[in-house]
Order: sequence, then C-alpha cells, then structure tokens
Amino acid sequence: MTTITIETPDSISYKLGRNAEYGTITVELERLPQAALFYLFDYGLRQVLNDSIATKEDKDGNKLDVAAKARAKLDALYDGSIRTRGEAITSDPYEAEAFKEMKRHLIAVLTKAGMMKDIPKGTTDRFMFVVNRMRGKSGLADMTEREYLLDRLATPAGIKIAEAAHKIVDQRREDEALVEGLI
Repeated sequence: MTTITIETPDSISYKLGRNAEYGTITVELERLPQAALFYLFDYGLRQVLNDSIATKEDKDGNKLDVAAKARAKLDALYDGSIRTRGEAITSDPYEAEAFKEMKRHLIAVLTKAGMMKDIPKGTTDRFMFVVNRMRGKSGLADMTEREYLLDRLATPAGIKIAEAAHKIVDQRREDEALVEGLI
C-alpha cells in the first residue's frame, strides 16, 4: 500500500462557474476522510490520463496511437514533467490578477538577485527563460508560466498575494459599477 503525503494549505477556494459567476466554495482539506481523498486522487489521475488521449487523430486525419499517448503522459508524470500544450490565458479575473501580481513580484526579486542577466538576444519570454534556467541548474524539468505561477501562488506568500488580488478585482468591479451611472 502506497502512502502519499502532499503539503497543502489548510483550505483551498474554488471558483464556481465561469468567472466565479456563482461565487466560490472553500474546501477544508483536513475535514476530508481518507476515502474522499482516494476518490479525488483516483478521479484526477484518470482525468489527466484521459485528457492526454483526447486527440485521437493528427491534423491530417491520421489515427494516433492512443495507448502510446497515455503511456507518454504517465512517463512524464513519473518524470515530474507537468506540461500543458501552451500558455492558456485565464478567463478568471481573480486568477489573472494574482498571476500579474505574482509575476511582477518575482521579476523584481530575480532582478534584484542579478538573475535577469545573460539572457540570449531575441528571447521572447525573459521571465520564463530565467525560471527554467534556474530549474535546469537544479535538475528540474521546465515548466510553463502558468504551472510556475500556480506553484508559487500555492505558497504562504502566494496565498497572501492571491487574497490581495481578489480584493483588487472586487474593488475594480465596485468602481466600475459606480462609474456606470456617469455615462
């Protein structure tokens, strides 16, 4: 029997509906029994593997080896390589604001530490070049910006930044509602 230990915050808030149109719900993780945790782990792993085989034909209509795609995804998970197809731009304003603030703070810290130097000319994403250069030196796989920012937002400092971003978005919405009557 395998025991899995994952460090998480005491609770995680999830947005309900697109752009949190139905609000949010907070899950107190310590209240979940082992059976629920196993269900969530099993469901999530199954979903990740099935997502990897969503495309069964290439762009020319040729059949792909679906089982090989699933095995490749599993091998990547074993390897610690968690990738997405591309940088997805979030439609969630809270997440977008949190990403913006976290990235701004991280770039400031990297710049102050002198790590935003020696970047090859023509590098389109200087921030992720530096992040992945640091990860490579530590023997870690490259990450996408979204993966990296989500990882950083799961830290205690990141949680505070996300909470502040939530307040910024709420205040912006209140201000917009006030201004609506001025048109």
